[in-house]
Amino acid sequence: MPSQTNAQQARPKGMPHLLKPHNSTLMLKAQKVPLGREQWGNVVKSTRWDNGMPEYGFYSFGASGSIDINELFTDDNMYANASGAMVGNRLNVIRYNREQNVMYHYLYNATTGECEDVSYLTDFSMWATETAVSADNKVYGVFFTGDAEGTELGIADYANETRTAIGTVSRYYVALGITKDNVLYGNGPKAYVNSFIGDDIPLKPTNVKATVDIKTGKVNLSWTAVTKGINGGYVGDMKYNVVRYPDNKAIATATAATSVSDMLPGGDLTGYYYTVQAISGQRKSESVKSNSISFGDVLEPPYYQNFENANSMNTLTVLDENNDGTTWQFLEDDGSNQSAVSISYAEVDHDDWLVLPALNLKAGVLYNLSYRVATQGTSYPEELEVKYGAEPTAAAMIHEVVSKTEYTNQDYVTVKKEIVVDKDQVAYIGFHCTSSADWCYQLVLNNISVVGNSLKAPDAITEISTTAATDGSLKVRIDFTAPSKAIDGTKLTSDMEMKIVRDGEVIQEMGAIEPGQKYYYLDNYAQNGYNYYSVIASNDEGVGRESKVVEAYVGEDTPAKVQNIKYSVDNDVITLTWDPVTTGQHGGYRVARSLHSALCRASLLMATVAAPAMYRLLPRMLRCSVRVRFRSRAPQTRRSCSLRSLHWLTPMARWWFTYASPTSLRSSSALSTTASSTILPRIGAQRL
Repeated sequence: MPSQTNAQQARPKGMPHLLKPHNSTLMLKAQKVPLGREQWGNVVKSTRWDNGMPEYGFYSFGASGSIDINELFTDDNMYANASGAMVGNRLNVIRYNREQNVMYHYLYNATTGECEDVSYLTDFSMWATETAVSADNKVYGVFFTGDAEGTELGIADYANETRTAIGTVSRYYVALGITKDNVLYGNGPKAYVNSFIGDDIPLKPTNVKATVDIKTGKVNLSWTAVTKGINGGYVGDMKYNVVRYPDNKAIATATAATSVSDMLPGGDLTGYYYTVQAISGQRKSESVKSNSISFGDVLEPPYYQNFENANSMNTLTVLDENNDGTTWQFLEDDGSNQSAVSISYAEVDHDDWLVLPALNLKAGVLYNLSYRVATQGTSYPEELEVKYGAEPTAAAMIHEVVSKTEYTNQDYVTVKKEIVVDKDQVAYIGFHCTSSADWCYQLVLNNISVVGNSLKAPDAITEISTTAATDGSLKVRIDFTAPSKAIDGTKLTSDMEMKIVRDGEVIQEMGAIEPGQKYYYLDNYAQNGYNYYSVIASNDEGVGRESKVVEAYVGEDTPAKVQNIKYSVDNDVITLTWDPVTTGQHGGYRVARSLHSALCRASLLMATVAAPAMYRLLPRMLRCSVRVRFRSRAPQTRRSCSLRSLHWLTPMARWWFTYASPTSLRSSSALSTTASSTILPRIGAQRL
């Protein structure tokens, strides 16, 4: 076949977007006799086509003189972007559909132009860059391998849709011809070589890595030597400039070495990083930033890290253990206008640590680690574990705090864990991302805190529960039992203080709390909807453990779904019955308004399908009248109404009350049993 366009010669993965095949009429036309030997070819683009609409097909042209193509026959599927061949009187067209990533074999009668067969090919082995047919009707060509990863010379059997290989080839051939003596000739595309001449700008250094001795503050900084320019040209003898930040101190100027040493100053804990720039004469590369390291006085908990700005990362240690270049980095906006730290998808499984600065942990203290974590949702699971060790290295992280956990939450969740050490020590807490490259997308971390509590502080309170007001008012009663023991199990003997926490904020402090006694607190300022409560006790030894979190739905609630709907038909009366709604969807107070009017309006709408106008027209059109009566099971609230309808609407009414009515009845519940009104007495802690 004649050579195709450059786009047609691309590998399968790089094929341009193809038009979807659609039906068209084949047209066989009388043709002019071409000059010289007649050639046939597949035309896929022509300036002669009206309005740019493609007229894919086969056209003839002469081998001498000016080329003037003449239409033989056309079809929307005659797009031989994967080549083909004429065998006898049959024209074989191989077409690749990129949208479906599939191959098709179309077989046409070369006399009539009719498509006699079409089949689906299971691999890419019949895709040729070019073919040539010998005198004995063997089709030689340069074909892709079945997986499209290589090319080979082969012979195609279109009748059986198989191909044999002769040998591999190293280039794409765009034209093939075979003589009567079965000598095959090929012509490949021209090759071009570009060469940069003269002095070049150096490439930027790579593998810039800093390590620090946490005891002495000595830093070793190393990088890979630069040997080429950005254009692959000559760079000569290479020198390097090294600068330390945040103090902007030059550590080395025009050094020929690929490593330097530095001594960090003592004092307050400070985060540092270095930049390395390659220079060749007057030509300089981009400066490359190293990883951050920290050195200085060990921090005493409490420790808080909210990632307020990019500088927050300077005191943290980031370890890219798989050296893939994708690791933890500052995130300016986590999607809720908050800054955070995150790690994004990569080509290989994550093995990346985010290590907090050195913390001085003491025996006899309970340390509460808290952090928030979020992902891109259930389709992109992330995996995270937390450990601590004596140094900010992966090898030193030997103490498990939180085992490997998979997270799929798109909104933040708060993780809390306790740390207790058996002796005073300096510890580095590390967050280790191990997400799979097949699924991960982005893991976000924020609001890290480490807070210490004495083991002699109160243990968590027990028997905590909530009771919301039953009259719809925004009031909640929190009942609890004060702890009788400290965290280490010893008996508490002195009074305590209590903090009532709602949705993470302290709303009330209470004093003179006796160990082991029952108390309650009245919250008269809850928010409509779900409220989450916890209680924390403290004594002279410090803040104790936080209790478990309990919830309460407060205020007006959407009525629960109507249950046990039944109907009966007696002559011209349809009777619907249902159980009264006594609770809200969330267990809260139901809104007490007229349900009867809403039921009637909604039923009329349902029965007439759309509007009151249809209600007036329907009986006239269908000439029938049915009385419908609605009532609840509560005799004191029995109601009825009449409307014109049809017997076939009765099942529709049942469906409506079962599945559709709750949305429409959110503001109505008079037919349901009215909730009893109970006003909570007063604010304050009460001893039971």
